[in-house]
Amino acid sequence: MKKIKYLLFAIIISLLMVSCAQSDKSRVSDELKLKLVKANQIMKYDDHGAMGDGTRFITFEFDSNDTLNQIKSDSNWKKFPLDKTTKTLMYGDEKTSSYVTDNNSRPLFPEISEGYYMLIDRQEDKSQNILNRPSSNFTLAVYDTKTNTLYFAEIDT
Repeated sequence: MKKIKYLLFAIIISLLMVSCAQSDKSRVSDELKLKLVKANQIMKYDDHGAMGDGTRFITFEFDSNDTLNQIKSDSNWKKFPLDKTTKTLMYGDEKTSSYVTDNNSRPLFPEISEGYYMLIDRQEDKSQNILNRPSSNFTLAVYDTKTNTLYFAEIDT
């Protein structure tokens, strides 16, 4: 009888965990405050471990300009060209490699020449420049207007 109770308890906990898991689309939508209309998820990379450190990178393609129109009307999104900090986070510079890489240190962002971007600094202590901190906690989203593609990166170290 005890075994059945434990088994039932484990099943209930598992179901609760699955039902509380947030979909990629709703996670990105909530973080960026966008309605992802007609979004097709085409890629996901996530190497977050048990301690919460890692890289999450999700890519969506769009069939319409609905999401782009939301981005254009939101002052938190900046139009290209990229500022120095964002460019360094995406692609690296002469001193450092990209901050957004897979587990083989390959950059996840493709070369993007036209679009909009948003950088959200999630670090508690923001007194130091984001590029000079011992740890990084940020979200970086880039919308490529040539391909109607949204790139979403979450870095936690």
